[in-house]
Amino acid sequence: MAEISEMIRDYWTERSKTYSDSTLQELYGDNAQNWENILYGDIDKNQKLKILDIGTGPGMFAVLLGRNPNFEVSAVDSSKGMIEQATQNAQKFGAKVNFQLLDAQQLPFEDDTFDVIVTRNVTWNLPHPKDAYKEWKRVLKKGGKMINFDSNWYSYLFDENLHKYHEEHPDKKLQEVLPEGMEARMENIAKTLPLSKERRPAWDVNCLLDLGFSKMAFDYNINDEVYDKEHQEINAYAPMFRIIAVK
Repeated sequence: MAEISEMIRDYWTERSKTYSDSTLQELYGDNAQNWENILYGDIDKNQKLKILDIGTGPGMFAVLLGRNPNFEVSAVDSSKGMIEQATQNAQKFGAKVNFQLLDAQQLPFEDDTFDVIVTRNVTWNLPHPKDAYKEWKRVLKKGGKMINFDSNWYSYLFDENLHKYHEEHPDKKLQEVLPEGMEARMENIAKTLPLSKERRPAWDVNCLLDLGFSKMAFDYNINDEVYDKEHQEINAYAPMFRIIAVK
């Protein structure tokens, strides 16, 4: 799995600039307000909180939360390119964030450090997702929340009906312009990842309960809360879900 982890890091570092451009479109557009509304529906913006953004990418959540003076925000990613982009984006928006180049599955923080963990579009991409969830629970304070937004990305590789839909609707595929060969490269990586084959968020809920989280809430589909109509259609085959787990 070490080789797969390296392939994933290299892929996201190579894609960091175009992904950052896409994230900036969100931050400058209406989508940023959509995400702020969702985050502040689950996080008290008036409380002093230590927050960890795991797999920050170009820093979407880090920027939104790091602008709140009540929050002490740390953000981690295993891709050097993503950390560089996120740092630049935080500076553009005046967000105060401590960025660190770290593996989401092996965190150096002490037990019971954070009040809140947030993560978006990360767990599908992990070679050892259960180990990651266990690690995230470790660094959460008792009563702290883990809020995970993700989707069944690349499930069409293992689901015949979704594969057919994916092939018949090329307009519903990723809108970000990628260098030649990048999409096929990630498909090859996704074929090796455990969550590409799982039904989610059912798998996650069972895993989190098994790890001993005390409370759980989840939504199967929040597309209408976070996307405009165009992107709701683009992401219809793999709607974004939300999981809130309390330690």
